Amino acid sequence: MEIDISKTKYRVKAVLSSGEILNLTDLCQALSWEDQKGSIAGRADITLINTRMDKGYVSDKIQLCSLIFIYADK
Repeated sequence: MEIDISKTKYRVKAVLSSGEILNLTDLCQALSWEDQKGSIAGRADITLINTRMDKGYVSDKIQLCSLIFIYADK
């Protein structure tokens, strides 16, 4: 099966300390990731628009060590 990466849709979500799931997909300006051969660790770089939300800015809601999930759908 061949996958056309130009048709892949991505979603980015964060799990906040309160348990709330925050959809960051529409706030992404840039998204890339990589993993080193032979390594179990991966690296993702995400650039978000720090816009005002219902209760503060995006940077106020996402704390250090928050879980961030990147989903790719073909």
